[in-house]
Amino acid sequence: MFLSLLPCVCSDFRFAVWLRPEWWQTECRFKEKPVPFVGAAVTTGRIICGAVGGATRLEYTVIGEAVNLSAKLEKHTIKEGAHALCTEKAYQEAIA
Repeated sequence: MFLSLLPCVCSDFRFAVWLRPEWWQTECRFKEKPVPFVGAAVTTGRIICGAVGGATRLEYTVIGEAVNLSAKLEKHTIKEGAHALCTEKAYQEAIA
């Protein structure tokens, strides 16, 4: 069974973009703390997700090309100075 998480992800993505960094900057400066950089990335594609491990150690993970691309995009937000990036395909599916 294939579940589409795109509506949920797009909703979270819009919230992340709406929550502007100015709020973080003001709050951190008020508390005299360093300002964190928050980056997000959205891609689309098939993934495998689930619990991996044994009886003594179990963790939840996601694996797939879309996961790898999303991780690379998220790291690229720092270079671009952007707080959110997405692939063209994810953008087209979001606005459809």
